[in-house]
Amino acid sequence: MNGLTDLVLRFHDAGVECLVIGGMAAVYHGAPIVTRDVDFCAPLTQENIARILAAVEGLHPRHFTRPDLPVIANEPEQLRGFKNLYLRTDVGKIDVLGEVPGVGSYDQIKDRAIVIEVEGVRLRVLDIDTLIAAKTFAGRARDHLAISHLEQIRKRTKPG
Repeated sequence: MNGLTDLVLRFHDAGVECLVIGGMAAVYHGAPIVTRDVDFCAPLTQENIARILAAVEGLHPRHFTRPDLPVIANEPEQLRGFKNLYLRTDVGKIDVLGEVPGVGSYDQIKDRAIVIEVEGVRLRVLDIDTLIAAKTFAGRARDHLAISHLEQIRKRTKPG
């Protein structure tokens, strides 16, 4: 198992309320792309932040955008009010977004998830249409290849 899948499974095992989005979602849909982080969309309530911190316990989580800050302690209240969390850990980088730009907040997209089995675990992953919409909105060069692959997968897997 690679580090990124380990992070996804840790979130699952800790009971984090979230959807896998971004490059890992594309990979789980079958896109042959490489990604260097795991992106989640999740509500950043104190309860869910506590679960996120439990998921990364022992992995020395730090703020990705502020590596000068110390390791994040398992104290959810220190992250109160955050809209997004950008973390780096011993096994990989994690972005936890309260909202997927161009698509919506967790509450708006949580019903657009499908369940995909990874390593014997059922994970909630953003559906292919919404993932394509998010990547189209982002419009980054690296997203164009993923969009192309996802559109081909959608054509092959859509009934009719």
